[in-house]
Amino acid sequence: MTHPLFDLSGRVALVSGAASGMGRAMSIGFAECGADLVLADINETGMQETAGVIEKLGRHALPVVCDISQPDQIGALFEQLDRHYGRIDILGNVAGEGVRGTPLEIAPELVQRAYQNLAVGRLYCCQQAAKRMLAAGKGSIINIVSIAGLTALGRSHLAYSMAMG
Repeated sequence: MTHPLFDLSGRVALVSGAASGMGRAMSIGFAECGADLVLADINETGMQETAGVIEKLGRHALPVVCDISQPDQIGALFEQLDRHYGRIDILGNVAGEGVRGTPLEIAPELVQRAYQNLAVGRLYCCQQAAKRMLAAGKGSIINIVSIAGLTALGRSHLAYSMAMG
């Protein structure tokens, strides 16, 4: 199945945060347009549900449990992609969790966790994908960002806003 205006037949996409929300929607959308997927998330149950929807669309999905804040897990994720598909055409960088805490009370380790997940982890995914895409001479990287990077979303979203900016 493909979309008449957007054909991804024969393409391989890796989407982080594929278990729910925008990551799930992106994964299913890519599959509806003909792509096969590598799904990455820490939520194995939600990721398996996303994989089930993709399989019903006639596309293949390889779910991989991966904590995007951990570079070694990202490395293992891309090794699985290499073994299974041998290439990547599209990276959808969606994964990330916000931590809550007011500016006067948030613990530094929570700010570090937000940066590790939302900034460092996404950068490492980009590096891993870009190496493969440059070698292939093609590819697309989609980084989902937030309005929170431009303006704080209330006092308890400080770390998220800082990491997304």
